[in-house]
Amino acid sequence: MKTLVLSMISIAATVAAMTACTSEGDPIDNIDNGQPVEIKASAGIGEIITKTAGVITEGTNIENIEFIKTEKETLPTDWSTETLTPIDATITSADGLKFSAPQYYNPIATIQSHLIGYHPKTEGGGTRNNNVVTYTITGQEDIMCTDIKSGNKKDNITKKLDFTFDHQLAQYTFKIQAADQQAVTTWGKITSIKLIGQQTAATLTLNTKALAFTGDSNGEITVGTDKTGFDTTDPVNNPIAFGSPIMVQPNQTDMKVKVTTEKNPEGIEVPLTVASVVSTSYIVTLTFKATEIGATATIGEWLTGTGSGDVQ
Repeated sequence: MKTLVLSMISIAATVAAMTACTSEGDPIDNIDNGQPVEIKASAGIGEIITKTAGVITEGTNIENIEFIKTEKETLPTDWSTETLTPIDATITSADGLKFSAPQYYNPIATIQSHLIGYHPKTEGGGTRNNNVVTYTITGQEDIMCTDIKSGNKKDNITKKLDFTFDHQLAQYTFKIQAADQQAVTTWGKITSIKLIGQQTAATLTLNTKALAFTGDSNGEITVGTDKTGFDTTDPVNNPIAFGSPIMVQPNQTDMKVKVTTEKNPEGIEVPLTVASVVSTSYIVTLTFKATEIGATATIGEWLTGTGSGDVQ
């Protein structure tokens, strides 16, 4: 009898060890034994190379990210009627993309989890109503959105969903230079540059990545208001950066800035001829002459674009 009991204990221990090995050692078996399968994800930032104020680049730590998730066998056609689960997330150089809490696929293997990420969640007055986010653009919001990524517990148990946050605005960096020493004396220091005639209300439809601007075109985007002088040693050939880079509505054809200076506080409107393309960075150089301001634009280091303008 003693031998039989010991044998039964030995068999039970062996079975327990096999069960533990099955549930913890082989993730594929999670499908069959009902254990949850965690949603793993990675993320990169779309075509930006340089880090500037307000602008998000690869390698930048990013907070204020939100994902929305819905679960269906097939990709939804109308996200406005879906039941969406919000998920906060961050991106850091140390951890990559990290959800605020672990996320799991539906226990039914045929049900897909469909996810979209966007940034910012609240900056610019960001307010989400189901699949549409409303913003008030100030020029410092780098609005980004991902494509839809889908997966279920069976197909994605050993791989990650790979997201790319694509920029939805165009970026402008302004520089000032003088045509000659007479222009330096004529204008004095630059006191303000503002992009005028702007629509500042915008809505981002997440499932289509469509950013739409609405309302009157009478808004202003401030580039800078700090008094800035031309380069004292070479005002002609050494443009000086003015203000901060701004991110604004792309695909604009008739753009203007209002420039004020110490000697001209009333301000002058300067037209910009720029093919404003989404996710593109422009360096706009304002050249001050004794009688006018000329504007040219070259491509920065997001994507590329050119433009120019003159004002009497």
